[in-house]
Amino acid sequence: MRALHRDTEAPETAGAAEFTLNDSLRPGEEHLFEKLLLTELPHFYDEVDPSFPRSLLYTARVGSDEYGYFTLRKRIFVARQDEVPIGFTVATYKRGGSVKMGPTVTVPELRRAGIGTTFRRAVEAEIVQDPRVRKLYLTISGSNDRTLLFNLGLGYQIEGVLREQYRAGEDEIVLGRIVRPAGERAAGRNRFAADSGREPEVRQDTVDPRRLAEYMLARMRASFTEVDHSFVDSIVRALAAERQVYARKGKSLLTAHRDGDAQGVGVLVPKRGGAIKLSPLLADDLGAARAIVRAACRLADDQRRRRIYVVLPIADNSVVELLLTEGFALEAQLREAYRPGMDALVLGRGLC
Repeated sequence: MRALHRDTEAPETAGAAEFTLNDSLRPGEEHLFEKLLLTELPHFYDEVDPSFPRSLLYTARVGSDEYGYFTLRKRIFVARQDEVPIGFTVATYKRGGSVKMGPTVTVPELRRAGIGTTFRRAVEAEIVQDPRVRKLYLTISGSNDRTLLFNLGLGYQIEGVLREQYRAGEDEIVLGRIVRPAGERAAGRNRFAADSGREPEVRQDTVDPRRLAEYMLARMRASFTEVDHSFVDSIVRALAAERQVYARKGKSLLTAHRDGDAQGVGVLVPKRGGAIKLSPLLADDLGAARAIVRAACRLADDQRRRRIYVVLPIADNSVVELLLTEGFALEAQLREAYRPGMDALVLGRGLC
């Protein structure tokens, strides 16, 4: 990681008048980062344990995320005042040009002193210097009014509310800020006119990585950018039995078949707090999509997940209609999430 040495003036308060910004943590700072996250986040999220900050630190340290599939890498920025760390924020770089901001934490004695605003603005100014970055986004607890107002003040817009995403009874707000608009926006369309034949067989078993890559990449490139063989490789690595916990980014693969031919693929990812994500959901007809969705719900139920949600490019209107008939509800429209000009929809439903 390259070091940043940028003095930033903070007119909001004299107490936060000057700090340096760096994306390389020093010995001893990792412990403070862990302590701050484990003190603050459990107020709003379930299943936050030491594995969470340690996973962030490890991924930032090695410079890539070999199990993250849509995640490419993470950077952890530290603000120092008189060489003493006063705050941290995480930036997660996604395929397609989006960067997820947060969590952001500051030392208790400087909260509400203006340092958070100045710190985040300095970090975002550094990130958007990269011409590949199109969008910044984040999620916050629906009960965290102060953080919501803070981010609205930074120019973010609400894109949706995810129901009980990380804690039962606690919704999660999605906010985004487009920094390089695409111009023309894609409209939704119906890819499938009707079901095409009998219900396919859905399997959860080993696959040929080469054939899986051929199938997935051919169907994703119209709606996603930066998906390549490394994307599929990260999924295959995460299928290993020893990784089947959310703390280790384990994944399950569902494949739909008719007469031995692949008709659909779905990737299931358990999340902290009890939800599970189905993404991508790829199918050659509505029958295959329906079979994968129903199999995913059964598997999620077996894993005692509370909710399941699906992320779909807006181009897949016919699959959106299918999900609505299966009890899902629209929760968010993510602007240009994975491709310039192409929004994505989030649909969710409860399980148990």
